[in-house]
Amino acid sequence: MYSPFEFIRVGGPMMWPLLISAIVSLAVIIDRAVFLFFEASNNHRIVTELPTLLLNQRNDEALLLCSNHASLLSSIAKGLLSKHSDDAFTRESNLRETSHVYSRLYVKNVYVLDTVITVAPLLGLLGTVTGMIHSFHVVGHSTGGWQTATVTGGISQALIATAVGLGIAIVTLVAFNFLGLYTSAQIASTESRARDIFAIPAPRTATKTKRIRVVKTSLKRPRIEIIPMIDTIFFLLVFFMISSLTMVAIPSKAVRLPTSVSGASAGDEKIVLSLTKNGDYLVDKVPAQESQVELLVAARLNNNPSGTVVINCDKDQPVSKFLALLSAAKAASPKRIVIATVPH
Repeated sequence: MYSPFEFIRVGGPMMWPLLISAIVSLAVIIDRAVFLFFEASNNHRIVTELPTLLLNQRNDEALLLCSNHASLLSSIAKGLLSKHSDDAFTRESNLRETSHVYSRLYVKNVYVLDTVITVAPLLGLLGTVTGMIHSFHVVGHSTGGWQTATVTGGISQALIATAVGLGIAIVTLVAFNFLGLYTSAQIASTESRARDIFAIPAPRTATKTKRIRVVKTSLKRPRIEIIPMIDTIFFLLVFFMISSLTMVAIPSKAVRLPTSVSGASAGDEKIVLSLTKNGDYLVDKVPAQESQVELLVAARLNNNPSGTVVINCDKDQPVSKFLALLSAAKAASPKRIVIATVPH
């Protein structure tokens, strides 16, 4: 398992914008949760004490109570107490107007969550593209075979960025929908409590000749845009399947190979003999003396009799050195010897 910092490093450069998106989303969610907690607490205080004050005609104390405990219910109560009227339609209109103005605080900064829900998957998609670019760069600039780890590193980067982007969007979407449903229910419940406290008839019975315009505070429904990701993900899967068929892990030292007009790939099991530009001998990346090459190859052939010996000789080495290495390989009696070259 990766540590958090290692996970960010492996995921590529897009992990930092994704991390910022996650922090912003979490901050907004916490802010809204704290607001709703104190809103519910103040509403409960108003519901508990306000009816008694109104019953005893202590309107000044009722206004002071509402001023000291800011909430949707206290704002509605202050509006109704300040604009006293015996007309049911007027009181209902005042209630709706005050509720609409104050309820905007319920959705404050919630649009940020909508933005994160849209942006996070796109950042993950961008991370997928950069990971694929890295993999193609490795394949396109490799000489004499390319390592599995270097290619799968780009694929891993692509998949991690995509997974993190989708994870952030999904969590934020759940929080967004919860806040929307809770806000709507809380506003409706608060308006109903205000009608009960001030004895205001329901809107449908307040009057038969006048219509009350109901203004609702609603949240736009966001959605995770995955359509642009589908083609990229399928292309990534196809690339992975095709490239995995040609991935060959060759434990050899990087040398400048000679070119060849024609050539063929060797078998799967390989014993690589390398001769570097500096004249160093290596058998499967293990340093060796020239006199030890035959013994080391023979020992490996005992464990793998069908292995193919690959001669990986730097092109700046003299022909005599190459022939000596070829002779040492032949002395071990392998079934097959191939010479590594670069296509011309």
